[in-house]
Amino acid sequence: MHVPEKLNRYPVLDCRIVALTFREAVRLILHWAVHEKRRDVHFCTVDTLLKSHDDPRLAAVLNSASLTLPDGIPLVILGRMSGHRVTRVYGPDVMHAVLSLGRTCGLRHYFYGNTQETLTRMTANITEKFPGIEIAGGRASVFRDLTGAEKAALAEEIARLRPHIVWCGLGTPRQDSWVDEFKGLVDVPVMAAVGGAFNVFGGTVAQAPRWMMRSGLEWFFRLCAEPRRLWRRYLVGNPRFLYLLWQYRRGRKPGAGPAAKVG
Repeated sequence: MHVPEKLNRYPVLDCRIVALTFREAVRLILHWAVHEKRRDVHFCTVDTLLKSHDDPRLAAVLNSASLTLPDGIPLVILGRMSGHRVTRVYGPDVMHAVLSLGRTCGLRHYFYGNTQETLTRMTANITEKFPGIEIAGGRASVFRDLTGAEKAALAEEIARLRPHIVWCGLGTPRQDSWVDEFKGLVDVPVMAAVGGAFNVFGGTVAQAPRWMMRSGLEWFFRLCAEPRRLWRRYLVGNPRFLYLLWQYRRGRKPGAGPAAKVG
């Protein structure tokens, strides 16, 4: 299995995105899982980068991660404009590929996050779709910060079940912080923050048609499906992202003091 020896990165706002194709990302995650590498994987969208711009702690988590992947067409376009060979690395598709291909090497999977109902439906769907898959276990979110005792119990459970990959679906920024913390608590080869992939596999959220995904119109599909929840993210967030990009290109970092150079 060929995997990239060197990871090239390109800056978008406060984060450095890894320039990979979808196939390269899947191969690399499988390689790390099989060879017992302690790695963390994050999927970045415009919303992720806006949150990281507003929260230096999230930016630090993403910039210290093993992989920060372009899970959005704007990030792919910016990568190509920077001269990189990059394609969209969509979280649910990566999870689908790793679940399927991981069966040939006996990968064990653990799922953390979302509601118990979604988690139950998701694991049932995965078991049906991928015969022979090894699911080590899973636990739903409590939708609040874990206590010290709860963290210790969860870390002990994951360590005892010895999964190769922990999939975390808490939504950004909670899932990114959780992965960053627990990668230091448990010796798991790969931890991946996949957010909405749990809802996709659980059948609680409809996916946009592929042609809309390829053309960068997935945001419009999601806005039409959940306008009351997502209107601010897209109708306010997308123009703000373009404004921030323009400011960064001018060598300024809005909200960070006077004329900070972007390196």
